Parts: sequence; structure tokens; C-alpha cells
Amino acid sequence: MPTLIAGVVAVVLLYLLLQMFRAANPVVLARTIKIVGGVVALAVAAFTGLRGELAVAIPLGIFGAGLLGWSPFGPGGLGNIGGIFGGAQRSTGREKARSVAASLAEQDQERLRAMPVEQLATYAPETRVLAVGGANYTVNSKIEWARDDTGGTVSCTADKRDADYLHVTTTVTSNLVGSTVKPVVIDSLIAPNIEYSSTHGTLAVMLTDRDGDPLVGKMVSISGPQSVTSQTNTAGCALFQNIVSGTYTVTLNTPGLVDHFGKTNVTMSVDVPASQLTLVAQEYDVPGSITASVRTYKPGTTTAANQIDSVANKISATNGLEPSLLVAYNPTSGPPGRDFSGGSLFPFLNSPYGFFTGTCRYGDPSKYTTGYFTATSNGAATLDPGGSAAITVLQPAFNLRVMSRYYGTQSVVPNGMVVRVYPNPTADDSCADQTFDLKTFTTTGTGGSTGVVGRSQTTDTTYVEAGAPFGTYDICVQDDNGSGTYRHWRYPDDLTGTPALAPYDMRKLATPAAAQTKLPPTGYTANWTSGKCTAT
Repeated sequence: MPTLIAGVVAVVLLYLLLQMFRAANPVVLARTIKIVGGVVALAVAAFTGLRGELAVAIPLGIFGAGLLGWSPFGPGGLGNIGGIFGGAQRSTGREKARSVAASLAEQDQERLRAMPVEQLATYAPETRVLAVGGANYTVNSKIEWARDDTGGTVSCTADKRDADYLHVTTTVTSNLVGSTVKPVVIDSLIAPNIEYSSTHGTLAVMLTDRDGDPLVGKMVSISGPQSVTSQTNTAGCALFQNIVSGTYTVTLNTPGLVDHFGKTNVTMSVDVPASQLTLVAQEYDVPGSITASVRTYKPGTTTAANQIDSVANKISATNGLEPSLLVAYNPTSGPPGRDFSGGSLFPFLNSPYGFFTGTCRYGDPSKYTTGYFTATSNGAATLDPGGSAAITVLQPAFNLRVMSRYYGTQSVVPNGMVVRVYPNPTADDSCADQTFDLKTFTTTGTGGSTGVVGRSQTTDTTYVEAGAPFGTYDICVQDDNGSGTYRHWRYPDDLTGTPALAPYDMRKLATPAAAQTKLPPTGYTANWTSGKCTAT
């Protein structure tokens, strides 16, 4: 019985000591408990040993020796029993730090919830460091607009409703909390008042490349009732949450990227209604480029063996995935010129560009020949991001011959007579391409003759170069007497004869090659008028 009483006394003493030093420094407290506990345990062991109760005295003595740092089993044995108490005290320190962190988190939540909605709506993430009891605590505050009371955030794929709640999150860490112990995180939802919701909406701008993959980390700016800049997230989405409703201008300007129209600096006008989410999607990718050479056929032929170099004032490009696209390029020398280069071309996925001479849509040969753009040899270019293509741009050739003149011997047509050609706009295209001048030449060899119309002639005098953009044309023949007096007539308007003739047809590569058109045609009379050919 005395032994039992002594054991109870020892345990009570240990408990009282623990309670006494609970708020003390954990390191000092652990050392004190170990020493006192060891001494008490050895004293009780000695007392019980003297009484002959060795079964109790020996284990109690070994325990006391272990607390004082000695163990017959080495440092890895019972000597580590003291570590149990040290670990307990460290655990108590962590719990105290976590309690402080929780209190700081609650205080931060109260601070944020006290702010007006207008201030919370534009609240930027904030980090503060607070010192409490000699330890530093890091308080991170973040506010996001949430879709519903579950806390789901707004995204580019969410429905058209505006965000319903403000999701307020506070996270607190320290050297103890957030390392071996989870950070303290408290969040809550705040519902904006009806007045605020009725005057604010959300705008989401989604940027993707040509493959539909999101562009992350790209800057997007808006201006209007508010001016804000945001960065696209992992979904390629720049969110402008709960901004004042109204009309905004969205601006993109990321060097090295272009939109469908080859523009890096992109602006879009967007209406943002109240209480709704407005989504704007934009493809933006690394542009490609082309080099091009203009070719035509010897008049009267359409075979590859009879292709020759030609020139143009401009070449233009279209793409089936962007019907409103029409971009024009100047020659590297000239105009007119044979060689062209062009950049800032959006790399449409599996959709080739179609290049043709001229600047008007009616010069697009795919309007007259289905599936015209099939290869680089006839102006087609499929581009990868940052890629390039070398292409040939073909244009048809005039096949004309002036048969007579006004002055001198009418049947003898000299070289150098001016033949002016006028492109005709179409009903669906008011664009008018440039008027330009050709002239008469003499060709040699089989079928050689005078009055052959062309732009130029090489040392090979068997043909002329007479390439021009696709379309239909009026033609004016001009003569002069060498003393500054001029006469002219215009095809087909100034011809007498039946049936009435249509403008000269150059809408297909093979059309003008079918047969040489005589000016004037056989059976028709040209009505000469005083003066030069008109400018238009």
C-alpha cells in the first residue's frame, strides 16, 4: 500500500509541474521536467528498493536515469523517453501558433467584410506580415467573384450570368503554421446589393492560338467606363469582373502575334450589359510569310511550257476561313514588278491563302473557277505559325491585235500605238483596279504579224508579254499623227455591228487564249473620236 501511495504522489507532482510550466519556454520547460522527474523517480525507486520491493524499484530507477540522460541501452534506448516530453512541448507550441493564426484569419475576414462592395470588387490580392509574441505571421487576402453559393469562379466557359457572390479568402502561415502544420484558411461569401448588380457586368476575353489552345499570360486592356488591364489565365481567359456596364474597347498588343487580319495591335468594341457575362473570343498566333513571283502565258497558249515572267502593280490574298480578309502587297521593286514578299499572315489551320494579281475581289480567280487555289504553282499558300512559302502567282494574258489605224495608211499598224485597258468592277464589288497602258508590237516567226498588243517584248520576238489581273476589260485604241493630234475608239462601246459585244473576258486563264481578238473585229466598224483615250 505505501508503494502505491508513493507512485500516486509522484504522478501528481509531475502533473502539477506540467501545469505550472505550461506557458513557459518549451525548451526550458522540457529540460526542467526531465531533471525533476528523473530525481523524483530515482528517489521513489531508492525508497521502494530499501523496502525490498525490487519489482517496482528497478523499472522506476531505469526510468528516472533515462530522464537524467543515462540509459543502459544506449542513446537509442530508454534515453529517448525524454524526447517524448520534448515533442509534446513542441506540439503545444505549434498548437499555440495555430491558435494565433486562426485569430488573425478571423480578424482579416472581419476587416474585409466591413469594406463596401465597390471597394471589394476591385480589391487586389494583398500580403501582410504581422508580428505576434515574437513570431511573424503572413496573412494573404484574396477576393474573387464566384458564380454561385458553392464558390465556383467565373470562367470563359461559364454561362452568361454574371457572378453572384464575392468569395473572400484569408490564408495565414508562419514558420510553424504552413510548414509542418497546414496553413489556416478561412473563406466566406458576400452577396453584392441589388443596386450594385444592376449597374455592373463582367467581360471575359478568351485568347487561343490557331489550334484552339489557350494563350496564357497575355496582357489584355479595356477602356471605356473603366480602364483595366488583366492577364490571361491558364484557360487563356482575361476576366474583367463586375465592371461598370457600357461600351468598352478591348486592346491586344503582344509583339510576335497577329490576328486573322495580320494585326498585332488589335482593338474590338464590346458592349457589356449589366448583370451578365459577355464573352469575346479571339485567335492570336505567330504569323507566316510568303515570297511570290508573277507569271503569265504567251498569248494564245495555256501550257506550262509557255509560261513566262510577268509583272503586276500589286498582289492580293484571301482566305476561306475569313471571308472579309483582303490584304495587298507591293512588289519588291517597281511597280509594276515581278517579285513580291509578304508577312504578317495569320497561319489559318488547314486553309490555304489564295494569291492573285490586282487589288479587287473580282480579280480572285476562285470566283470563276471552283477549287482554283490547290498548289503553290497557282498562288496557294498554307502556312504554319512562323512558317513561309514560295509561290507562283499566275495571271491571264491579253490576246489582242490592232488591225487598223486612223492616220496614214490605215492597214499598216505601227509599233508603239497606245492601247489602254480599263478593268470593269462587278455588281458585288465597287472596287476599281488600276487602268494601265499596253502598246503594239510586231512579232516574228510562224503566225508573226504587226499590231500585236502587249506590255513588253524580249529578244525573242515571237511573242509579247501581256499579263493582267483576272476580270473583264474595256479597251481603248489610240492613234496620233505625229504632230500632237490624237484619235481614239473604245471596245466594245464605239463599235458598229451586230451582235453587240461584251467587254473583253479575262476571267479564266484559258478564255483569252481561245482565239486572238482583232481590234476592230471582223464585220465591225470602229468609230474614231478626237482626243486621247480617257483616264477612266
